[in-house]
Amino acid sequence: GLQILEGKGMPTGNDTVVKLAILGWCIEWLQGWLLVADDFMDDSHTRRGQKCWYLLPDVQKIALNDAFLIEMIVFKVLKRHFSAQPYYAQLVDLFMETTFQTECGQLLDTLCLNLGLNDFTEQR
Repeated sequence: GLQILEGKGMPTGNDTVVKLAILGWCIEWLQGWLLVADDFMDDSHTRRGQKCWYLLPDVQKIALNDAFLIEMIVFKVLKRHFSAQPYYAQLVDLFMETTFQTECGQLLDTLCLNLGLNDFTEQR
């Protein structure tokens, strides 16, 4: 990331490095909350070789709320660290659009749960 900025003659000081790291964490949390929700909806058993979060005895359905909280962390961190930036609205929109597209895909996935192979026709 820094080499791209340097190549464009943009600042690459500590503040920039910190902002890039924060943005990286927000991307990880975005993927994380979507995966927690996906595992729950798909009745998955493992994620990256480990038992899914919702399958832990003291978590179960709490995992759904955990997913929502992780999602909110993303937007609270973006607000705290980027709200004064001129690109803040675009950044939030990008995260929201990514979430929307992922949720639409998840909807298509779950709509197929009650269908058999014969239901997938050319008309459908």
